[in-house]
Amino acid sequence: MPESNYIDVFFSVQAFQEEDLRGKSAVIIDILRATSSMTTAISNGAKKVIPVEDMSDAVKIAKTMDTNDYLLCGEKNGVKI
Repeated sequence: MPESNYIDVFFSVQAFQEEDLRGKSAVIIDILRATSSMTTAISNGAKKVIPVEDMSDAVKIAKTMDTNDYLLCGEKNGVKI
């Protein structure tokens, strides 16, 4: 008898093991927290949001700006940077 169709939802990369995905299709969506944070920042007066891959990229960009013109914030793997 074929397996019934269903969807497994994992809320973090730490929530599953490789064998949980073996033989299955996977869709990864990692934008919900980021986009809600960006929307909140802009809603509260930010002129722009510059997404970066890691903290070192953010620091490099910040060094080119006046200290009154930016706020470094965010998270990586659920930990504040």
